[in-house]
Amino acid sequence: MAEAQQNPQTQGQSLAPQSKAAEARKPAIRTLKSDVEEFFKTTKPSLAQIVSQEVTQAQYRYQKKEKEEGLKKYYILGVVAALVLFLAGGGALFWFSLKARPSQTTTKISAPSPFFATETSRTISVKAGDRLQFRRLLEDSVHERERVGTVKRIVGKIQDKTEERFISFSDFFDFWKIIPPSNLVSLVDSPIMVFIYYGSDGSRIGFAVRVRDGERAFKEFLSWESTMLGDFRPLLLNEQIGEIVAFFEDRTFRNIDWRYFKLSQEKDLGIGYTIFPAKNILVFTASKEAMETVINRLYSAR
Repeated sequence: MAEAQQNPQTQGQSLAPQSKAAEARKPAIRTLKSDVEEFFKTTKPSLAQIVSQEVTQAQYRYQKKEKEEGLKKYYILGVVAALVLFLAGGGALFWFSLKARPSQTTTKISAPSPFFATETSRTISVKAGDRLQFRRLLEDSVHERERVGTVKRIVGKIQDKTEERFISFSDFFDFWKIIPPSNLVSLVDSPIMVFIYYGSDGSRIGFAVRVRDGERAFKEFLSWESTMLGDFRPLLLNEQIGEIVAFFEDRTFRNIDWRYFKLSQEKDLGIGYTIFPAKNILVFTASKEAMETVINRLYSAR
């Protein structure tokens, strides 16, 4: 009996270590396989539950992916919109800066029609107020070699920043520091036509301009005669004036009256002016031959 009573204790003592050993043999790390085995041991899910769970997980993954793609799409759209706004703002700023900046492009202008025919033409362009450059270019044209009897038209342009214009009657006189009568300036009605006549005794500068009233313009020149030699001396360039035997005198060529101040006995040099009545054109030349050539060409241009 004593032994029988002691056996249960002994058996209990021997079972306890075995239970602990079994627990020790259980895996310490959970895996998907162990979880699935444990789930199927403790739960008996139906096929519908399994399918429902898979569908739910698939929907979750799809919604998550769609949300991520949507956020990515919004991010790209935001970057593109910011870039467009930046470029638009930069473009607008550039456009306004160009609009505010003075244009460097000079507008092309067409030369006015000449009053009479010329064999050649030369365009000289100077900055506003550059009197010396104008005179240098004009004198360079005077010294060019041309056939005797040739008339060359000089088209003068003035560049003032972005504006370009042809020289006026007043501009031409300013370049030579000549002060014409104020009443004469008010009568001028067209751009000035500057020309060079290439004669046998040298080249001579002249000009022509249309006036509103020919008789009044002629009277203004008559009143100017007393100081005209000194005032027009620069237009004679470096020509030497010979012995003066007469002051201004009347001349006539092809029924056109004109006034002439002869300045040399050896060569064709002087100061001559007239009004061509058909078109009220005032003509100035520095030689007798030049005046007669211009009158002939004015008749031809009628």
